[in-house]
Amino acid sequence: MEAGILIYNFLIAPFTLLSVPVRAFFKRGTTLSTTTYWASRLGIYAWIHTRKISEAKPPVIWIHAVSVGEAGVAELLVKEIKRSMPESYVILTVTTRHGLSVAHSRLSRLATIIPFPLDLPNVVSDAVNTLKPDIYISIETEIWPNLITLLHRKKVPILLLNGRISPKSFRGYKSTRWLWKPVLKKFSRLAMISEKNRERIVHLGAVPNRVSVAGNIKLARVTEEKDKTQPTRWKKILSISDKQQVVVFGSLREDENGWIPEIFADLKEKNPNLLGILAPRHLKRVPVLESHLTKYMISYQKLSRILELGEKRTASAILVDVIGELANIYSIASIAFCGGSLVPVGGHNILEPVTWGKKVFYGPYMSNFSDIKDAVEELGFGIQVSDKKDLAYKLEKFLKHTDTAQDKICLESRLSGFRRPLEEQVKLIVDELRKRKQSQGKLGI
Repeated sequence: MEAGILIYNFLIAPFTLLSVPVRAFFKRGTTLSTTTYWASRLGIYAWIHTRKISEAKPPVIWIHAVSVGEAGVAELLVKEIKRSMPESYVILTVTTRHGLSVAHSRLSRLATIIPFPLDLPNVVSDAVNTLKPDIYISIETEIWPNLITLLHRKKVPILLLNGRISPKSFRGYKSTRWLWKPVLKKFSRLAMISEKNRERIVHLGAVPNRVSVAGNIKLARVTEEKDKTQPTRWKKILSISDKQQVVVFGSLREDENGWIPEIFADLKEKNPNLLGILAPRHLKRVPVLESHLTKYMISYQKLSRILELGEKRTASAILVDVIGELANIYSIASIAFCGGSLVPVGGHNILEPVTWGKKVFYGPYMSNFSDIKDAVEELGFGIQVSDKKDLAYKLEKFLKHTDTAQDKICLESRLSGFRRPLEEQVKLIVDELRKRKQSQGKLGI
């Protein structure tokens, strides 16, 4: 065993020792949700799961997603795996309670969903012996030394898909490179979302010829079936005529809550029939937006009053003061702006408007979504602006020439580009499973 793994296990030894009596307690059985969760994290799975897994026919594909964001990637991945390999048996492990809840709501018919085991030697040994995976897939960057070492020893292919390492995480990994280098060398393939992420993982110790740039699986979300009733529904709710132009300003942060009302006031002066929909990222900022709308003499109504009280929309602007509606409101946009990008907070999800075939504007601060930004720009749906003045200028220009019908046709013609990262990474899974089957055949397994 490598020195790094020995040091790692020495540091977690107290937790390993503590797990012994705790595991003994849980093996006695319980139906309480909290104890069931922790029993699973200690590698002791409920009978209903172990029975299904023991009866599963190969290939058994173990996918791990730490939380909600990764569970969203897992959803796309599992659906594509089942489309490509309908006979496969998929096990999805998730670490957080919220992530587990989301995974159950979306994938319970396609995968067995259980909590992820703690990375203690005795725990992962029981987990691997129970799950018996033919391949293990980690989403984004979940690297657990004991689990990876054991899987490698058992000759189970290990993949890292949709791999990413943020600059902050990279600094942390670099300081403990002695641990990660031998672990990363055990991965069969690593598919990273961008060249910069490829460089980081190679620097930490991944074998260069096993690392590729495959793009971001999240882009495939654009190609999923949408609720086609949403545009008609929202036009009816907000009394929008077919020829009326709508600008949706979503996920506004900090100073954007003051800048956007000013920009909209100027646009409205030149286009009196224009409707603006403004949504702060956090509802506590609603009063700030209200004060600026009043300052620039823009008539507005709160969306909550229209939805709950049935008010008829008569104002020039709608202030979104409810949670969970913005993604579908983008369906009626002539054009959209995604906030958190004119101020240095890293941007927000620009795929939400693109999903509806809408072109989206954003500022220069998109560090949290840089790979998605590059892909959306390459496919012709993203427009970056340098500052608020540039945004005002380009919005005015695009509103004069926008063609939402043509944008929808353009999106449909480029759907394959949004699906490519997902398809390429599922192909890696298929290839590794084929290699495993061939090697087992040669060994007479």
